Amino acid sequence: MIKPQFWPSLFTLPALVLLCWLGFWQLDRLEWKLDKIAKLDQRFALPAAELPETIEDAELWEYRHVSASGAFIHDKEMYFFGAGPHGKAGYEIFTPFKTGNGRILIVNRGWIPEHLKDRNSRPETLLQGPLTLVGVVRLSQNKQRFAPENDAKANVWYYANVAMMAKSASFHNIYEILLYADGEQAGAKYPLSGRTQTQLVNNHLAYAFTWFAFAFILLVIYVIFHMRSAKTSGIKKDRL
Repeated sequence: MIKPQFWPSLFTLPALVLLCWLGFWQLDRLEWKLDKIAKLDQRFALPAAELPETIEDAELWEYRHVSASGAFIHDKEMYFFGAGPHGKAGYEIFTPFKTGNGRILIVNRGWIPEHLKDRNSRPETLLQGPLTLVGVVRLSQNKQRFAPENDAKANVWYYANVAMMAKSASFHNIYEILLYADGEQAGAKYPLSGRTQTQLVNNHLAYAFTWFAFAFILLVIYVIFHMRSAKTSGIKKDRL
């Protein structure tokens, strides 16, 4: 049978090991995130390349500027809830773009305020004819844990999943990437484009500090407990 004074050690030591492991794991994640940010910054700074016929590894193109020629298919616009300047409610407009090689590229043209959702209310934004776009490659998105589900039938979207968007618009020959437009019309107010940034969320150092702090607090409690236990045992011996 394990003596009562050993129970704290039995629970504390494994907990300390786990907390320290989590701290060092977050430090590894920090190194990985910083490396990724550096790579994305480097890609973002490169001059625009022409969109290739096929993209085999989309991750190698993430945050690269590319140019593409073709025409928008405006009657297939998709609307994503998104905040604009100063947190104003509105939508990100995603529009299919038929490239010169016949493939479809889904383009985030930018943000519009809520009252301009109906495309008939903004004819000046419906660019026609062959044109050349320059934008930043982004990857298809998956549903986050607490995000609402997309409603393709109602054209209400919360995350940009290329496969779902292609299915809703009945497109098959499609690039499995997204293009976030840099800017389409000089002097045009909407859609508000060119808002892409390479600043990724990086909280790993704070997480590491939190785990190590928990480990330190647990160790302090463990030491204080044993110091008091030793003091109590000494008092009892003196009385005897």
